[in-house]
Amino acid sequence: MVYGGDAAAGYTVVLEGTGEGTFDLTVGSPNRSSNTSDTVDFVDVPVTSATRVELALAPSTDYALQIDNEGDGLLDEQRLPDSVTRYDIDLTPPSNVTDLVVTDVSSGTATLSFTAPGDDAGAGTAQYYDIRYATVPITKENWKEAEPVETIPLPQPAGSTETLTVTGLEAGTTYYFALKAKDEVLQTSALSNVAQATTTKPSLTWARQRVYWASWADYSNRHLSIEYRMSNVGTGTAINPTVQASLCTPASVYIVTQLPLGVVSNLSPGARTSVTLKYFVPTTVYSFTTATYANCKDDAGRLYYSTAAITDQYWQDAVPVSNLPAPLLAGSSQTITVSGLSPGTTYYFALKAMDESALFSPLSNVASGTTTIPRLSWSKQRIYWANWTDYQNRQLSIDYRMSNTGTGVAMVSTVQASFCNPGTVYTVTQLPSVVGDINPGSNRTVTLKYFVPTTVGSFTTTTYATCQDDIGSTYWSPGPMP
Repeated sequence: MVYGGDAAAGYTVVLEGTGEGTFDLTVGSPNRSSNTSDTVDFVDVPVTSATRVELALAPSTDYALQIDNEGDGLLDEQRLPDSVTRYDIDLTPPSNVTDLVVTDVSSGTATLSFTAPGDDAGAGTAQYYDIRYATVPITKENWKEAEPVETIPLPQPAGSTETLTVTGLEAGTTYYFALKAKDEVLQTSALSNVAQATTTKPSLTWARQRVYWASWADYSNRHLSIEYRMSNVGTGTAINPTVQASLCTPASVYIVTQLPLGVVSNLSPGARTSVTLKYFVPTTVYSFTTATYANCKDDAGRLYYSTAAITDQYWQDAVPVSNLPAPLLAGSSQTITVSGLSPGTTYYFALKAMDESALFSPLSNVASGTTTIPRLSWSKQRIYWANWTDYQNRQLSIDYRMSNTGTGVAMVSTVQASFCNPGTVYTVTQLPSVVGDINPGSNRTVTLKYFVPTTVGSFTTTTYATCQDDIGSTYWSPGPMP
C-alpha cells in the first residue's frame, strides 16, 4: 500500500529476485476518484536471482504481473492475480475553507464566518471543525501551538454559511484565526486561509477647554468652573465613563464638584462630550494646575483609566515594581529599570517612600512614558533587468524599500517570502533572507529576483517580512503569511 497515494498517479511495483524459490505478493491499490481500494494477491510465484517482475497500478487495470525470467529486459510471461478484492473506503478528505473572515469584533470576542466545506471534498457534511487562534500568523508549522476554540458548532451540509463567536480574547489585541475540517474517518482538510482582526479597546483622553466664573454667586464663593472635553480615541465603546478625581496644585485649590461623577452612559469610538467641574480658588491664588482622572469599562467589564490613575484612592490598584534598590541618602540620585512591560504602551509611574517605622510619604508626582515598538513597512521602488544574462534567463529584479516606521529598533529584519500572481512567476532569490537591524525612521533597500516567463505581460507580488523587538517578540509585515 502506498500511503497517501492514488492508483490514478500510475504507480509501478518493481521486484528483483535474490535467489531461487517462490514468493507471495500482496499490494493495495487505492483509487481516490472512486473511493475504493483493491487488494491484489499473488501466491507462489516462481523466482530466481535473475527474475525481474513489474506490476502496474492504475484504474481499470487487470493487475497482470509482467515477468522477465532471464533479467534481459524481455517479457517472458504474464500472470494474473490469484485474487482481487475491492473495498469501498473514504479516501477523500474535506476540502479546505478559503473564505474564512472575521465579521465582527468586540473587546473580548471575534465572530467568524465561512462556507461549510462538506465531507468528501465539497460534498456531504464534515464531522467536526478544529478552529484555532493565535497572536502570530498561523501556518502549517505552528498550527499545533495555536489555541483551540473550545465551543464549536457541529458542521452543516456543504455550502452552508457557518458562524461562531470566539470568546475570552484580550482587548486591543490582533488575533489570527484558521481552521481544519475532519470527516468521519478523521481525514483532515488542508489549512484554511488565515483571517485576522484586532479586538476593540476604549481609550479616554481629557483636555481643558474653558475656564470661567459661571455666575456672580460662584465668583463670590470663589467657585471657578473649568470645562473639559472627554474623548474616546479608542476602537471600542467606553461604557459608563466617570470622572474619579481631580487633584490641584497648590493644595489650597480643591474641587467642589462631588466626585465620582458619571458623565454619560456610553461614549462611542470617536465621540466626545463636555464635562464641567468647579474648584474653590482662594483670592490669594492666581494660577493653579489640575490633574483630572476618569475611567470607563469595555463591553467585557474591564476597567480603563484616561490617564495616570495613580492617586491615593487608586494606589492599591497599581502594579508594584519588584527588585527595587535600597534607598540612598537624601539628595542622592536613584535610577531603576522597570521590566516586563508591553511594547507600544503608555505607562504611568509613581512612588512612596517608607521609613524605619513603616510610615509612608505622600504620593509622588506621576511620570509617564511609552514603550517602543518596531513597525516594518514595505514598498516597491524599481523594476528592471539587471543585466543581459538576467534578461536571457528571464530573471527580473525588483527593488523594495523596507522602512521602520515604529519607535523601536526593528531587529533581525528578514524577508520571509514573496508570492506572485500568476503562479508561473516565482522568486528565484533564496528566502528567508536576513536584512539586519533597522533603526526607527530608517530604511533599507532589498532586491529580489523573479523568474518571469515570456508569456507573462504583468504580475503582482505580495512580500512578507518579519522583525523582532529588543525582547524577542516577532512582528510581521504586512500581515499573516499564507
